[in-house]
Amino acid sequence: MFLRSLQLAKFSAVIPALLIVASTMAQEPASRYSPIVLAVQKAAPSVVNISGKKSSAVKSFPGHRAASQVNGMGTGLIIDPSGYILTNYHVIAGINNIQVKLNALADHPKTKHSAKLLGFNEDIDLAIIKITSDTDFQVMTLATSSDLMLGETVIAIGNAYGYEDTITRGIISALHRRVEVNTNQFYENLIQTDASINPGNSGGPLINIQGDAIGVNVAVRVGAQSIGFAIPMDRAMAVAKEILMNRSQQRIDVGLNLAVTFQERSPRVTVADVSRNSLASNAGLKKDDVITHVNGDAIGWPAFVYQQLLQSQRGDKIEVTVERTGTSRVLYLSMQDILPKDDVLSTRAWEEIGIRVEPIKFKAASKQNNYRGGLKITAVKAASPATEEGLRPGDILLGLHKWETVTFENLNYVLNTEMFQTRKPMSFYIYRNEDFLYGELFQQ
Repeated sequence: MFLRSLQLAKFSAVIPALLIVASTMAQEPASRYSPIVLAVQKAAPSVVNISGKKSSAVKSFPGHRAASQVNGMGTGLIIDPSGYILTNYHVIAGINNIQVKLNALADHPKTKHSAKLLGFNEDIDLAIIKITSDTDFQVMTLATSSDLMLGETVIAIGNAYGYEDTITRGIISALHRRVEVNTNQFYENLIQTDASINPGNSGGPLINIQGDAIGVNVAVRVGAQSIGFAIPMDRAMAVAKEILMNRSQQRIDVGLNLAVTFQERSPRVTVADVSRNSLASNAGLKKDDVITHVNGDAIGWPAFVYQQLLQSQRGDKIEVTVERTGTSRVLYLSMQDILPKDDVLSTRAWEEIGIRVEPIKFKAASKQNNYRGGLKITAVKAASPATEEGLRPGDILLGLHKWETVTFENLNYVLNTEMFQTRKPMSFYIYRNEDFLYGELFQQ
């Protein structure tokens, strides 16, 4: 058991393709609107700049060394009108407060947004973050990377060296490249391009001459010129599907596994498997069905089906339009069994930490304190990280790492952080029998 005494202190709308203002067109010669100009005008409004502070140390509670901060920067692409953004994992790794700035060409009333991390795949180096607004965001059109051609014109858009909205162009130099970053990390199956990709471009789109994203820029070759690399879009969207599927299954598992097929370069969502006696099977979905629409919205990639499930509410009926043996039909997924939000968080805390908790207002009878409240531990799971570190029923969890845990929302924030998801050791702070204690939580 690693509990120690703690000094009392306070915790600290998608743009239509080739949309151009008519008056501007009338003033400029048509020859100025080259294919590259049109491609950039189509894609750029969906590109975002990502920044934040990365901590080189993580102890900020009283009695510990404060974290030193370094600036992080990168790029992302908006893949859904509600604010889902695809980027590289290394862009947001270690950032506690992710900030997103829209492209200068974006038509949106608010330029800057705070983002939350939804999930990531460290091996493939991809992550999904989300920003929110009452107004839809403009969305990047995604194209298959399965038929790319050597010599094909491509364009990179990103936050190169901190210079926002930088545009470079080139060609596809090679396909299926294996790039070694160091002795422990390498990338597989990358697109190589001579379009200038610099630090800060990471996470941004590599687009084709139609202005559609065919890859996610990821790496540069140190010391080399005109050599950059991107993750193919088909692989990036497969990872996006896994991330969003895992998040939606935390709320409810509908028993639906999806795959993507292509028809004349257009992605189609195909049902790969339906679990027996699941919500999907009860709705009538069957293997090999092609899902064309969800709640009236056209669906081209599996990730967007899980995104719709993730945003559904208890009691919703999700309308799913499928094609089966040449016939279109409408089915309904009933969300009556979806877990309330607090129940979802309670289940996650039980499974991932080994505690069940309930919010309480905190006031120590014999000690003056500045804590607002905490989460009272009502049960501790055997053979869990909580048991290993000596946590007990009755303890009041005051904080994890440098974040207070007064509400389920606080706990949700911590569970979604990159630090927690990568299973790094995390300090915990509790109140027990009029004592303030702290320890180190090691996830299994």
